[in-house]
Amino acid sequence: MTTEEHKLMVGMFTTQLGIYNDLLNVLRDKGIIRSAELSALWKAAHDADPTKAAALASSVRVLYVAQAKLVGLDVDLPEPPA
Repeated sequence: MTTEEHKLMVGMFTTQLGIYNDLLNVLRDKGIIRSAELSALWKAAHDADPTKAAALASSVRVLYVAQAKLVGLDVDLPEPPA
């Protein structure tokens, strides 16, 4: 991988981790989720149905291409299969 590609991956993971942390903090602050429930949450995320997985892949593709542009890469990725 090039340096720009590594920067892209780090940027993507940073964005993702920030979103997760903010969301979990809000849910904990509102008493909606407890630490003991997080294991079930992660399992559910990995067992997503195909329709949900396709929609998530499409959203990630859009975010990935936008992040790539921020680090100077022109990434042309096809839309993931539905």
